[in-house]
Amino acid sequence: MSPEEKVRLTHIVEAATLIASYINGVSKEAFLRDPMRQDAVMRRIQIIGEAVRHLSHQVVTSIPDFPAKEARGMRNVLVHDYEGVNLERLWDTAVQDIPAIRNAVEKYLRPDTGGNGWEKLKERIPDAPPIPGDELP
Repeated sequence: MSPEEKVRLTHIVEAATLIASYINGVSKEAFLRDPMRQDAVMRRIQIIGEAVRHLSHQVVTSIPDFPAKEARGMRNVLVHDYEGVNLERLWDTAVQDIPAIRNAVEKYLRPDTGGNGWEKLKERIPDAPPIPGDELP
């Protein structure tokens, strides 16, 4: 993994962490009535998709359960078909898919799984909420 790819992976985790903070304690109904929150989530998903686009095939395929194709696809919808964004799908993505992406990348970056970027990542986002079912080191 190149240093640039490690930075891109860190950006993915940071964006996913911010999405989690944007929707924490917010109901689906409240989210669907809040254009500012929707825009914030969309922007972070765009960042995730763009970061994924710059990862090598080798890195992408070495991260188990990493939906790279889907992340790039969602970014493309948000950027190029912004009028057709399905806000219910956006909510589902934020609640279901983004935590899975974060989990996959965090595990990949951990030293005990062969990665070596976890300590630096932990320094950059010390208050990251834990992923349910996965205690952080």
